[in-house]
Amino acid sequence: MKRTISLSLCLLLLAGLLAACGKSSASESSSGVNDTTETPTESQSESQSESSFKVTFYDGDSVLKTETVESGKTVAEFTPEKAGHDFVGWFSTPSKNHVFDFSVPIVDDTPIFAGFSFYQEDTRDFFLVGSGKSKLLVQSGWGATVTDEMKFTKTPGKNEYTLTTDLLKGDQFQIAINGSWQHQRGFGYILEYSLPDGTVVFSGDGGYLDASAKNKNIIVEVDGNYTLILETFPADDTYDEKRDGFSEETKENYNQGTYDKITWVRNGDPQNTIETETTYYIKGETITGWGDVYDNSTRMVNDGSGKHSLSVMLLESEPFLFTSMVTANGSEAIGSEYLKFGHLDEAGQALFSAQNPDNPADANLVALEEGEYLFVYDPSTATLSVTKVD
Repeated sequence: MKRTISLSLCLLLLAGLLAACGKSSASESSSGVNDTTETPTESQSESQSESSFKVTFYDGDSVLKTETVESGKTVAEFTPEKAGHDFVGWFSTPSKNHVFDFSVPIVDDTPIFAGFSFYQEDTRDFFLVGSGKSKLLVQSGWGATVTDEMKFTKTPGKNEYTLTTDLLKGDQFQIAINGSWQHQRGFGYILEYSLPDGTVVFSGDGGYLDASAKNKNIIVEVDGNYTLILETFPADDTYDEKRDGFSEETKENYNQGTYDKITWVRNGDPQNTIETETTYYIKGETITGWGDVYDNSTRMVNDGSGKHSLSVMLLESEPFLFTSMVTANGSEAIGSEYLKFGHLDEAGQALFSAQNPDNPADANLVALEEGEYLFVYDPSTATLSVTKVD
């Protein structure tokens, strides 16, 4: 009898141990411990899902191609075809205002938009317009004078226009069809700004094919002889109807080229320099009513050492600046230099505020107190010094 009870107890104990072991194994498996078929954690799933991204190439709403690109890698460029159209390039926005940069790593799902253009012969003439100290721009006077010398030469059979000319540091220009700046092509159309060594030769606001910069002046940063090349796609021209001042009468001043672009070659140093003299004039809200007044009361006088000075009464809180006039070969033209808050030395900045504090370097000056001020400008250092006389 005792033997039977002992055997039964052993069997019961063994069954309990087996059940406990089974329960432990099931618990460990459900928690992922020692399980070769481990379920990924949330962070692991997220990491795996972000290890690659989808790049979609579009023509309008139609998908041309889709690629999966590993995160941090670049996507390969290709040239699509479209019957009756020329491929212009790839863009990062449907508006075609921003060229897509294929050297930038892919770190998100990315759409890329194809630009196609239907060829149409461009029958327009384009001219260099602007202001500065180089031969053509000092004559231009912001488009007041337009001559054959300023006209771009059209390449036969192509919508390509070229002009070779000297440009000097500080010159400002655009390319337009007349002196009224219609169909103007400015800084936003430039493809590259720098030489291969990184030297910036052209500056302005915005970037290549940036809608906000298309009508900004191109500013020359390095003297040189340049060949400017304008490529046009007239079939894709549009009108910026949202800009202030747009009307049927003024629309030609708001013409924009969707795919137009400006490239250039620096051929070397300037070939034909001319003697110029720059004079500076004050212009302000009260002192000239924001009009251009070129007489002895507003003119800075050259003291013979190269410095220019003017003593003038200013009202408290009056905004103003100094403009320029360039004389060359006996004729005068409005210059491209403007003396603003950013030209003041440290002592001068204590006497005035910047009309636009968000961009003080390019802001008009505002007098903090009423009184007479003596201004002295040194072009060699581009520094404007000021003394309050009373």
